[in-house]
Order: sequence, then structure tokens, then C-alpha cells
Amino acid sequence: YLSEEAEIKAWKKYAEDYGQGMTDLAAAFKAKDKAGIQKHLEIATKACNDCHAQFRDAK
Repeated sequence: YLSEEAEIKAWKKYAEDYGQGMTDLAAAFKAKDKAGIQKHLEIATKACNDCHAQFRDAK
């Protein structure tokens, strides 16, 4: 699906950002940290939206 090295690199970055955001989100939930929950949810959501804009919606 991804043919260019730049696309592969971008996709990997989005996936890493999403994964880290979700890991941090889980930790924030466990700690009952409302500000952390909001922050990490926004980070994960941004990674999804940016990736979809580049790879799904642009095709």
C-alpha cells in the first residue's frame, strides 16, 4: 500500500505517536489524572487524524 520511503517513514511515525499516546492514556486513566487523560487522548486523536488525512482521505 505504501510505496515510497517517505510514506513508510510518515506512517511509522503516526503509528508510534498513536501507540505512545494510548500507552500514556492508559497510565493516566490508572492514575485518575484527568488532565493527563485529556492530553494523551488529544495526542492519540491527532495521530489518527493526521494519518487518515495523509493516507486514507487523500487517496
